Amino acid sequence: MSAVLDLAFLMLLAGPGGEPPARAASFTFQDSAEGDLERRLADRGVAKDGQELPQEGEKAPKAQEPPATPPLATQWSIIDFGWMELYPRAGLAIFSSKYHINPSPALEIEAHAPIPWLSPASNPEGDYFGAFAHLNFAMIKRTIVPKLAKDSGIMASIAFGMDYTFYRDDTWLLLARLGIQYTTYGGITDLHDGGQVVAGFTAGLSVSRSLMFTLTPEIVYAKTGDHIIMGLLGVAVEF
Repeated sequence: MSAVLDLAFLMLLAGPGGEPPARAASFTFQDSAEGDLERRLADRGVAKDGQELPQEGEKAPKAQEPPATPPLATQWSIIDFGWMELYPRAGLAIFSSKYHINPSPALEIEAHAPIPWLSPASNPEGDYFGAFAHLNFAMIKRTIVPKLAKDSGIMASIAFGMDYTFYRDDTWLLLARLGIQYTTYGGITDLHDGGQVVAGFTAGLSVSRSLMFTLTPEIVYAKTGDHIIMGLLGVAVEF
């Protein structure tokens, strides 16, 4: 009879599924010590890792993210240097008769960038008005007889101005420019440094996405009415 009662008692403990009861969670002194440490730090407003805890009613501060760097076009609100192009060129400088200078070899480097805020509302991304700056050099020699005290040297010019793109697609470019230029003649006798007006245009033929061959005639007007015609061939390199 005792054995039957013992067997019934064990079956009652095992439950209907026949599985033994789950063991109670074990207790260790380490868990108790860590819990006590966290409660003490919380009372002082400090987390376990040493950071301060937010007080009641306060939201936890969000981690500060570094400010995003604005695109180059927004940093410069007038000129979009993100679409700057460089035009290295070489050719001839042809002088009016008053200069007494034969056609001379010339080199030029020009930088161009669009001015987006002058684009029409119908096409705000269009490349219409732009700004340019160029620097050119020419080796010149005056042919006046008798020989001058200094009849040869390097002519150097720097110019700034605006341009306008009449047409541009994946193949062709047609652009006109107008600006002011300062020229120095390197101390050649009877040639005076000074400001001038420069005008010209560029016709281009693209051979790749970032490379274009260009033809650039320019005319430079001096105060005296004399002029210089620059005939230049080059390439355009887009960044």
